[in-house]
Amino acid sequence: MAFYLAYLNNDTPHEQEHKTRTLNHIKEVERYFKYFGEYLKLNQLNINQILFVNLDRDLVGKFKSFLLDTKNFAAKTYNKIISQMRIFVNYIIKEFSIKMKNPFEGFTSLNSEKEINIIKMDEFDKLIEIITPENGKKNYQNQSKTKTYTKSFYKPWIKHAFQLGLYTGRRREEFICIKFKDIIEDEKGNPAVIITEDYKVNRSKNISEKETKKLIRLPISEPLQSLLIELGYEEHKGKDRYILAPDETMKRETIKDFISKSFTHYYSQLNTGKKIEFSDLRKTHISYLYAMFGDKARLITKHSGIEVMLKHYIDEKFIKDLTIGFNPFKDNFELNK
Repeated sequence: MAFYLAYLNNDTPHEQEHKTRTLNHIKEVERYFKYFGEYLKLNQLNINQILFVNLDRDLVGKFKSFLLDTKNFAAKTYNKIISQMRIFVNYIIKEFSIKMKNPFEGFTSLNSEKEINIIKMDEFDKLIEIITPENGKKNYQNQSKTKTYTKSFYKPWIKHAFQLGLYTGRRREEFICIKFKDIIEDEKGNPAVIITEDYKVNRSKNISEKETKKLIRLPISEPLQSLLIELGYEEHKGKDRYILAPDETMKRETIKDFISKSFTHYYSQLNTGKKIEFSDLRKTHISYLYAMFGDKARLITKHSGIEVMLKHYIDEKFIKDLTIGFNPFKDNFELNK
């Protein structure tokens, strides 16, 4: 395990094997190894006294029960741990030319599909309407329940944050860092494209150099253009100034967390019975794009393939509802044209 972690850290002389890996991924693998150590200890086995070649189906036979019943991990976490243990064992077998079967090959993945929910446009409009300082207040009690204090989830710019999340379809850390200078105009002088960094990809690949960062060219839709104008585009175009909350004293990282908590607070007041989170605005944006453009929507979202969109972002129930009663040979189509 130590040898494998050194490999992940590129702490080997074999530079041809060196890859950029995030610190979070390496820590995650190390954590999985500790779980396996806990499992062995629970079965009166010492991880430091077991030969690697003695890993067999009997030794790992109850690891599934340990993860699901003892540790109470969800199916998604279970799948990740088993997958990583399988990769680890395969690596060692290959690296040292060990003739043995990988005992983790026998574990099957559990169904971990998460239901994708989106916010309907009438719901979003109602959400925007109830954003007031009064509705933003929530009372809490201290642990001893002797005192009550009030916390506010309202900010003058919070409505704009929700709208930016929906109209751009980007993650919080991306749109809160967009500046007016990142907006590119067309030949008529209208805002046409926003250049923003793909933080998730750049972070996963540990890319910090400006020249090699992945950038997203975000087309500006009509509602987004109207919002940019409302945020002062005509006055501040080309400036090194945030489009969202430029005068806010909170740090951007704090703003990111505040947006999520505020969204949850306000949305709960709609009493829809659904659990909608701020991240679902991105799924809503992508679902609408897919409904309009089909597989070509990925050219706008910049996903590598439609499979990722379908699995993680698109609400297929919503797409189905849109197509009920739709006749492709009659509605809005001119055949043979």
